[in-house]
Amino acid sequence: MKAWIKRALSAALALALLAGTAFAETPAEAPGETPAPVPEGYTLAAEENGLSLYADLASGNFILRDEAAGLEWASAPLEAENDENLKGAQKNQLLSFVTGAVLNPAIGKETQFSSAILAGRGDVKGELTDGGYRLDIDAEGVQFSVEVTLENDCVRVVLPADSIRETDEAWLQSVSLAPSLNAGSGQDEGFMLVPDGSGAIIRFNNGRQGSYNEPVYGAERAFLRTALATEKQDAPLPVYGIERNGAGLLAVIDGGAAAASIKAASAGNGSTYNLAGATFTLREKDQQFLTDDVSQTIYEEERTVTGDLSLRLYPVRQQSGGYMAMADCLRSYLTDELGMQPQTEPAAAGVLTVYCGVARRQQVLGIPLWETPAALTTYEQAGEMLNAFASSGSMALELEAWDAGQILGKALAEPDPASALGGKGELEALAAACDELNVPLLAGAQLASFSRGGNGLSVKKDAVRTLTQEPAAQYPFWLASSSAKLEQASYLRAPDQLPGAMETFAPAAMELGFDGVSVTGAGALSYSNYRSGSLASADNSAAYTAEAVNIAAQNGLAAVHGGFLFAAAEADLVLDAPSGGSRFGCVDQEVPFYQIALSGLVTVASEPVNLQADPDTAVLWALETGSALSWAFADQNLLDLEGTDLEGLTGLSWQMGGETAAAQAAEVLPELEKVVGRRITGHETPAEGVALTTFDNGVRVAVNYTGADVALEGATVPAMGWYIWE
Repeated sequence: MKAWIKRALSAALALALLAGTAFAETPAEAPGETPAPVPEGYTLAAEENGLSLYADLASGNFILRDEAAGLEWASAPLEAENDENLKGAQKNQLLSFVTGAVLNPAIGKETQFSSAILAGRGDVKGELTDGGYRLDIDAEGVQFSVEVTLENDCVRVVLPADSIRETDEAWLQSVSLAPSLNAGSGQDEGFMLVPDGSGAIIRFNNGRQGSYNEPVYGAERAFLRTALATEKQDAPLPVYGIERNGAGLLAVIDGGAAAASIKAASAGNGSTYNLAGATFTLREKDQQFLTDDVSQTIYEEERTVTGDLSLRLYPVRQQSGGYMAMADCLRSYLTDELGMQPQTEPAAAGVLTVYCGVARRQQVLGIPLWETPAALTTYEQAGEMLNAFASSGSMALELEAWDAGQILGKALAEPDPASALGGKGELEALAAACDELNVPLLAGAQLASFSRGGNGLSVKKDAVRTLTQEPAAQYPFWLASSSAKLEQASYLRAPDQLPGAMETFAPAAMELGFDGVSVTGAGALSYSNYRSGSLASADNSAAYTAEAVNIAAQNGLAAVHGGFLFAAAEADLVLDAPSGGSRFGCVDQEVPFYQIALSGLVTVASEPVNLQADPDTAVLWALETGSALSWAFADQNLLDLEGTDLEGLTGLSWQMGGETAAAQAAEVLPELEKVVGRRITGHETPAEGVALTTFDNGVRVAVNYTGADVALEGATVPAMGWYIWE
């Protein structure tokens, strides 16, 4: 038996004898009970705001306590040390504060490591620092540090980028920080929160098979994909949460988020514990085809992920606070760290998006030659469509594909109102009409993508490149086959160009009479640039996008589509926000965590109701979450959309759906004006298929997604309907 294993067993036995037991499982603390004495080996590292941080400098693990509330959170389950059912690698993983993989690029071999094993070898060295402690780790030839500090109301765990020391034979491929944080055993009660779409709950020991394992901000787009495996929701928030026996904690990934994936699984899926954590991938890999049948795996030779990797761990300092209390923790991060502030201006209860133009190929003697902008909806027709909504409640109007360059697929530049839509004069007339109606007019801006050269840019010079140095083509996919529409390729613009593009576009749009800019695409994209000499990580791209949205906000209102946090934090309005989740088999419940956390800070609207499969459910979701209701139209018949980029949007025809939308607006907008833009202070599900939301103005809304009336608090909530207490 190795000497370090003997020492570990001897220490565990001594601790067990001191506690008066012989390897008995440590009982979980009941909510509100005074925690047991701190285990031997843990030293007080910091105290602040009633929180105490204890560190085990040998293993690297910590315990965080709120002595007054009787709450405790641990970076690894304390009872696992004495769990006889845990063996070998599984036990080492569970008790490790840091895990990961080191790559030998010469042979493509990845070697896994865990700090529990490294500590036994003497390769983890810890010391107390001001406000916490630091670990210096030697992992299979790669050296790095991890710093843990108690800051205000959170524990910050940071792997500084400048601490990483690699060799030609050893690269840090991936790393997980505190992967067993607040983990629950088979005897514990609790749940895990994951950022699938609007949010989802996985309950401890739920007996479900499978796990949630998804990249923050969705799949990396700097890869060629000619087939779409599944249609699922992205993770728009870099967060996950765990509540164990009433002690909840929210983890916010505030450094390296776009390089992270979040995994969560209930017990029985690879572990006897309920686990949630994040893994950072520092070097991506791709397949390079040498022939049709022969390929090789290539890795990033130079890391694009060059910033610190960081978690902020927010303890929920109330017993059994649930996901509502976790949302409050995220809200603290949004206001304290990202600078978001409560909205002061009334928010629009409805948003109308109008698709104005499309590129059509001109023909001479029946021969197609060049493309020019053609009208789907003129500026005058857009105004007529708005009039159908204006008397129902507060509205905002967004124009998409409205300037000549964007219609033709050119990169964003100074806008040029398309003559086919009515030109500058008709656009200014529309802007004046919006002013009279007090309706903000938003200029759609395709910030990050383009499909052809022009405006001084070209695919060859300015498109993002893959690891194989090919332009990273983006394709729409056929619904039936999930195969790519190869003839409709677009490309991602080099991320460092995005702020400059907005500096040109936004003020010019304001001069045309717009009240703000709506950023399409970039607010829901995660992509790197592997072009040699112009490397940029997905985190870099996110920062550039955030800067561009901020520039838009400095010129007027700023809206973003999709609402990944880096973009939403700079915006006044989020369009196409997530609603629901991907319906993974491991999930017990979908919750509007996204809407709860952002409520009152930014106005949120989900996908246009007329483009959703179940419009009635979409209306109920808006009322439940205080979201604006949105519609999207073009003044065309469906047949007129064939052959355009919009042909898959079967609900887009104003001629077929306009009257229905106007009737929806008349019925729902007056109700939504009571709650849109208000902070959500309470959310619960009093019965299956029924949700009850409380807003900060005292208004409460009950929505019923079932097919039968429901009695609730002396009121009747009709089937597929709602009831409002004011």
